[in-house]
Amino acid sequence: YYFSSRGPTPDGFLPDVCGPGGAVAPVPRASLQGKAQYHGTSMSSPNVCGVAACVLSAVRQSGVKDCGPNELKRALKNTAVISGVADPFSQGSGLVSALDCVDYIVKNHGKEGQSIAIDVSIPSRNSARGLYIRDEIELDGPMEFSVLVNPKFSHSNSRTSSELDELLSLELHLSLKSSEEW
Repeated sequence: YYFSSRGPTPDGFLPDVCGPGGAVAPVPRASLQGKAQYHGTSMSSPNVCGVAACVLSAVRQSGVKDCGPNELKRALKNTAVISGVADPFSQGSGLVSALDCVDYIVKNHGKEGQSIAIDVSIPSRNSARGLYIRDEIELDGPMEFSVLVNPKFSHSNSRTSSELDELLSLELHLSLKSSEEW
C-alpha cells in the first residue's frame, strides 16, 4: 500500500517509525457495519500508539516508574526494525518493536541524555529538520552543511540551581552518520 503519510517533507523530515496500516479490519461501530477494511496512517497511528501504551505498562511493571515522552520516543526509534519495504522514505527508523523497546528503556533508563529532546537542524536550509537534496544542480559536486544539534530541556525559563547544574554539566557524545555511502 503506497498511500500512507511518508516523507520526506519539503524541509527533509522523515517519519520517526512505522506501524501496520494496510488491510486492517477493525469493527466499525460508527458506520453500523459488521465488517470493514481500512488502510493508511489512520490505521497505523493508533497501532503505534497502542504499542507505546503497552511498552509503558511493561516498563512500569519492570520497575521504571518515570519513563517520559522523550525517552519513549528515543527507545521506539532506536529499536525499530527496518522492514522489507523498498521505499526508504516510508518507514523512518522502521517498524516498532515492543519487546525490544521495553528492553532498551529498562537497560538505558537513568543514563545521561535519555530523557532530553534533541532538535537537529540545518541552518543554511532555513533550519530544515533534515537534508533531502532534490535539485539536479545540487548533484554537480561536493556539498558541505553545518548541522545544529540543540538539546531541549523541560525546565522553565527561570531555573533552579540544580537545573542549571544539569544544563552546564551535560556532555553527550553524538555520532552523525550518513544513511548512504557518498
